[in-house]
Amino acid sequence: MKTIAIANQKGGVGKTSIACATAVGLADNGKKILLISTDPASNLQDVFNQTLNGHGTDIQEVPGLTVVNLDPEQAAAEYRESVRGCPAPGSCGKWRQ
Repeated sequence: MKTIAIANQKGGVGKTSIACATAVGLADNGKKILLISTDPASNLQDVFNQTLNGHGTDIQEVPGLTVVNLDPEQAAAEYRESVRGCPAPGSCGKWRQ
């Protein structure tokens, strides 16, 4: 598996456009692509004109492309709850941290 990350905190420099174009191009060439945004102001749903659910939405027009708008804090909380049964850091006692 190869990971490509596009990151920059400055707005308006084309991060989403480049990431989406790269993802579509790779998917069009037969690669399975997972495109994730952790930006609270993400507009991936607008780019692909599709409602995203936070757990991966297949883009029907681009076979092989799955897109996610991910809230990192919510994802971490869901992970903790599913793996350790801890709703928040520090809530399950020292031995489970």
